[in-house]
Amino acid sequence: MSPHKASPKNSRNIEGKNTYFLQQQKKVYMEFFRAPRTMKQVAVLLGIDRANVCRYVAHYRKSHTIAYLGKVVCPITKRLAYQLTTNPKLFPPSQSQTIYPTENV
Repeated sequence: MSPHKASPKNSRNIEGKNTYFLQQQKKVYMEFFRAPRTMKQVAVLLGIDRANVCRYVAHYRKSHTIAYLGKVVCPITKRLAYQLTTNPKLFPPSQSQTIYPTENV
């Protein structure tokens, strides 16, 4: 029996593994930058799973690059939802209260 000669680098594409999700994350960031929207609006506009959008928003919250602008009625679900933005010009003056809201949606 011959020894196995394939290395892990040759047997799978490690370098391109997360490029799909990184592209999605950039698209989500840019959509929130263009105009304040709810997570559901971004998911529908981009055709990305809403769970992924929520995951990206959590990442932006940790890095303080997204802000909550307040509650609005989502035009898609017709329910109250947070309106978000990644545009620093639109951030409210008191970010400590808007980045991490305490009340549930």
